[in-house]
Amino acid sequence: MVIYAYPARSNIKANPFNAILSDALEEIGYTVIEPGHTQGVFGRADIILINWPEAAIQQKWPIAIRRSLFQLLVLTIQRLRGAKIVWLAHNSTSHGSVRPKTERVYMRLVVRLLAGVVFLTEGSRLSALEQHPGLKKLPYTIMRHPLYGDHYPQSPSKKAARSELKLPINRTIVGMVGDLKSYKGVDDFLVAFSDIRDGDVDGLLAGKAHEPELADSVRRHAAEAANQWPYAGSYR
Repeated sequence: MVIYAYPARSNIKANPFNAILSDALEEIGYTVIEPGHTQGVFGRADIILINWPEAAIQQKWPIAIRRSLFQLLVLTIQRLRGAKIVWLAHNSTSHGSVRPKTERVYMRLVVRLLAGVVFLTEGSRLSALEQHPGLKKLPYTIMRHPLYGDHYPQSPSKKAARSELKLPINRTIVGMVGDLKSYKGVDDFLVAFSDIRDGDVDGLLAGKAHEPELADSVRRHAAEAANQWPYAGSYR
């Protein structure tokens, strides 16, 4: 059976999730292809696996219109040819959507084309059903998120890592690692640690803050912490 995956492996550097899933599907006998525009329209697949279809709406308007209409065209053509369209629902809605009303209308059209949906947790399933009632009538499964494993370099020992970052070896450190974005609760993390007055717990943020306001908030809390705690660092 042939699966057209959007994406399959093209985003491996940003997020290896899809490559890991594609490899696992091929190990059990499926052929996984990430088609180009021509193949998407004129080719034929048994299953269409879509990830983040809502992202098409989050571009600048000319790009959003082109991408969303083309995505709907491909899905409709493939469905008419007999393909089963499956949404791997990473998110119930876009994080920080720039046009939420348009996204809701667009996703209503996408949901009508689906044959099934894959969730990563029961909680995310309930959230998706609330946002997209049309999913309630579709078959679904809940898939455990894969481990990234060898797709990232081997981690150093705790001692080596703390030495490199000039962190105390004997204190408890709670970290938030990865892209720093508002929807992840970075501000809540900062406020929680700014309220700590005693104890042996430190907070560590490691990642890039893409939103200017969030970056300013991190810098402000880091500066305040530097005046209170001997181990406080800075944000660059």
